[in-house]
Amino acid sequence: MSHWRSDTTTVYEGGDCNRIPTLHHAKIPRVPNNPRPTIFTARKHRNTDEVVELVDAFFLRHWPFKNKKQEQRFIDEGYAWFVCINCPMSLDERMHWGCQLLATGFLIDDLLDRMSIEEGKEHQENVIKCASGTILPDREIPAQWIMFDLFEEMRATDRPLADELLKPTIDFLRAQVDGNRMKRMNLDEYFAYRNADLGKGYDKEVMTASKGSELGAMCSSVPIIKADHRVEDDQEAKSMMWDMVRDWELRHFELVEKISSENNISPALAKYLKGVEYQAAGNERWSLLTPRYNKTGSLAFNEGR
Repeated sequence: MSHWRSDTTTVYEGGDCNRIPTLHHAKIPRVPNNPRPTIFTARKHRNTDEVVELVDAFFLRHWPFKNKKQEQRFIDEGYAWFVCINCPMSLDERMHWGCQLLATGFLIDDLLDRMSIEEGKEHQENVIKCASGTILPDREIPAQWIMFDLFEEMRATDRPLADELLKPTIDFLRAQVDGNRMKRMNLDEYFAYRNADLGKGYDKEVMTASKGSELGAMCSSVPIIKADHRVEDDQEAKSMMWDMVRDWELRHFELVEKISSENNISPALAKYLKGVEYQAAGNERWSLLTPRYNKTGSLAFNEGR
């Protein structure tokens, strides 16, 4: 059973009347005391419940989870719900594609945590060739055939947009096995890396790094902030980052106001600017709830991996 449904405990953000569910079993995540509340508004797609059920059922049927704990872990981490709250304005008939793409990326990421860099690179290049349609997939390897079928379906419906999506997908798949993740970075370099790879939680990074595989090496902004600002405590570094994020929210609205006052912005641009807000708000909401990034949820943090 999925906990990412609108009939669970609900909260409201930024005055929005859309019901944003929390996990009914979740404890308060590890956040600093009294962080500034977000000024962004979170929404979820109107077909969220149906899409989550459809996508979860697809992966439970086709992905080789080792046991029931792994299956439950997948459901609890809420990847389809993540896309539905990140992209609430998406077209109804295309919503499941985005959910399948992101879920596949996260499932691949868990596989890579157990591989060497060279093993991971070989794995990813085969997946990339399948997504590009340059080779036929091995139907015994779900990562290959899911990506092949997904992009074939999207190209059949809207080839220009599917081709446009392929490039960042390739960037993401290659960033997952980028050897630079093990190198010392400054914050700008880290953001550039994460822009392609997508974010990860500090607690998950600590756990995967402890397993010793190359692609599970620590890659987090927390040690960077600690070094740059000469602080020793993880929580102090996290508090500083919360303040930085809230300042960026203010800056977002300043830029939106500036653009709006200087130009007659098109409906498309206005929708894009609102979409940026929804994406940031949705990312934060899911990241605080998912047991992937928090020691909360129905299973112990390292179970089902």
